[in-house]
Amino acid sequence: MAEALTKAGFAVEKAAVRLPTGPLKTTGEFPVSVALHTDVIAEVTVAVVGEAA
Repeated sequence: MAEALTKAGFAVEKAAVRLPTGPLKTTGEFPVSVALHTDVIAEVTVAVVGEAA
């Protein structure tokens, strides 16, 4: 997750990403919290899609 955000131009540490339900193992859209600072938490929606064969 942090690697994908960094590739998109957002410098995010892996420890800052908070997955409320644990690792994402299925396709769909999931809410994810990113702690940017002690008092600043961003809520983002992550879309997990399957690979095209």
